Amino acid sequence: MEATLENIDSCEVLVTVTVPGDEYKTELDSNFKRLSQTVNMKGFRPGKVPKSVIEKHHGEELRRDTKQQFVQQGLQKVVTDEELRPVGQPSKYLMFLPALALLGGVVFLQLGRTRRKDAKAAAA
Repeated sequence: MEATLENIDSCEVLVTVTVPGDEYKTELDSNFKRLSQTVNMKGFRPGKVPKSVIEKHHGEELRRDTKQQFVQQGLQKVVTDEELRPVGQPSKYLMFLPALALLGGVVFLQLGRTRRKDAKAAAA
């Protein structure tokens, strides 16, 4: 997973999260397996629901949750690495899965532009 930061203006940034297709597929399969262990469906013993049945009933939700998970991880990585101080929640999430199976997540985030190190130096 790769997360990049681009300044839009003085208090907005664009965070782009890119995930290789194989990493996305591995995480999605892991989420399917985790759900199959806990889901109770009529006609199946607990933990024995086939993936195709889970896909039919919960596939869209699992894909959306997996994308959201990657966007949250990328956002947290950028905030931590750049020592940014978010002012509020992200204003938009735009997520898509292009033909090459790369997940792109775009987050517009209101951020305080004072970094922690700069704030400590200014306070001293």
